[in-house]
Amino acid sequence: MTQADGMIRHDWSVDQIVALHDLPLLELVGRANAVHRQHHDPNRVQKASLISIKTGSCPENCAYCPQSAHHRQVDLTPGKLMDPAKVIDMAKAAKAAGAERFCMGAA
Repeated sequence: MTQADGMIRHDWSVDQIVALHDLPLLELVGRANAVHRQHHDPNRVQKASLISIKTGSCPENCAYCPQSAHHRQVDLTPGKLMDPAKVIDMAKAAKAAGAERFCMGAA
């Protein structure tokens, strides 16, 4: 977290954290935007590529994730873990296409 001058702080009191938490949402978004602009070019977007290297039948029960094996109503054909060489090829292709990050999801 940072203070008004953009310096990073690690000494927040509980009352200060609660006051920040209780701000109206758009006020908090505005403050976050101001801090972000102090440290990052607002016109630059980091490009990322996302691939599912294993799909479906996840044993976890995350309520938000449609790949969980616990969601029977989702019509999803499970796939085995992709061959690492294919994943590396896809990462290289993503980089060549301009991706700065390559993210892999494995259900």
